Amino acid sequence: MQQLNVGARLHLMRRAARAGQETVLRACLGEQSCGIPAQDTLDSVDEMSDRTALTAACEARSAACVRMLLEAGADADHPDPEDFTPLQMAALCGSEACVELLLNKGATADRADSDGQTPLAFAASGGHEACMRQLLDAEVVIDGEDDEGETALHRCAVDGNESCIKLLLSRGANVNHVSEQSGTTALMCAAYGENAACVQLLSGASFSPKCATFAHTTLLLLLVHPFFF
Repeated sequence: MQQLNVGARLHLMRRAARAGQETVLRACLGEQSCGIPAQDTLDSVDEMSDRTALTAACEARSAACVRMLLEAGADADHPDPEDFTPLQMAALCGSEACVELLLNKGATADRADSDGQTPLAFAASGGHEACMRQLLDAEVVIDGEDDEGETALHRCAVDGNESCIKLLLSRGANVNHVSEQSGTTALMCAAYGENAACVQLLSGASFSPKCATFAHTTLLLLLVHPFFF
């Protein structure tokens, strides 16, 4: 380590974070004499992966590496070139420990990427109920829309994730929300996916058939179609 220049140390640091190699990362960060500036360089992007060290550590689900980087001065909210933040990555990968560390460090719980997707949306996409609960406890906007007008409830319905749907409904998610892009509700998504259990959950949650149509077909007609049941 002592013979590596600053550039080599930084490259090794990001590789170690991406691989979740705690010992190597600790060695890179532990020497004050290595010449690595604090936050600006810690938040630089690896050309091979387009990830910052912190986002890479979240992708590896390595809470130890995330903790080390945050303590060294890494920005908990710093996005990569694709506008992907560490918290979004931690939520997508379902790392409860990483999500907790980032939230405790002040990461913006509701920050959206360039497509309007928030950490809650990413957690919902992965079916990570525990991470969703953490974010909801942090008081994120439960019905936040992405660029297609879809919410976390839409995502859970598409994937047929009953437990995540139950969580969102218990926290007050709007079951009648209509996507501006597709004109669908979460219930329609569940019906298209032929998931009877999710359809029952959503249809029993104050659903109004009048508020959701797709291609001039009411959901009421869709649900009684023999193709789905």
